[in-house]
Amino acid sequence: MLHRFENVIFDLDGTLVDTSEGITKSVAYSLDRHGIPYLSVESLKCFIGPPLKEQFMAFCNKDGDFGTDCVKVYREYYSTRGIYECKAYENVEKLLSDLKNSGFHVYVATSKPEKFAKIVLEHTGLLKYFDDVAGANMDNTRTDKAEVLSYLFDKAGIKDKEKSVMVGDCPHDVVGAKKHVINAIAVSYGFGALKDLEELEPLCICKNPDELFEFLVK
Repeated sequence: MLHRFENVIFDLDGTLVDTSEGITKSVAYSLDRHGIPYLSVESLKCFIGPPLKEQFMAFCNKDGDFGTDCVKVYREYYSTRGIYECKAYENVEKLLSDLKNSGFHVYVATSKPEKFAKIVLEHTGLLKYFDDVAGANMDNTRTDKAEVLSYLFDKAGIKDKEKSVMVGDCPHDVVGAKKHVINAIAVSYGFGALKDLEELEPLCICKNPDELFEFLVK
């Protein structure tokens, strides 16, 4: 059966997996070490999705060297504990299985380091569904979503970009897709604000994985 798209590219955090516990605890760990105050661990969800170094810089109003050190300390907690404090969203595994059975190629493009992304996907039992996984480098480069998409297209040998669609929960997912002139679908169950997503006018906004599947196969 022919579909409008051949390649479905997923963001990871907030789209496939609820990684909020591990990420916010890791951010809190780093901020505590640096003496930076924050309202609560819950208030640190703004760190989920955007490139981590830049988010530390913006949150703390500090320069790049400070952001780099924040990420280094963040990873002390994340690499040993936080990375496992996550769970796949309800019905996401069924979505991925149904997409594969329907003939789609399925990928991940994330601003999370590729090494960590694969560990999260393996831990949640989702890695087996993906044709390829593309992420950031460990040295805080290739974190912009458009850069990650470029890397994925080259790495996976995707020639016809227009047959690809980006699925994500945050504005930078939609913006990254538009930089490549490909369609984007937003999901509203993740960490991005619905108003911010609506302003970017993605192809559609889906409330849950079941609705996303129905849109992709129609």
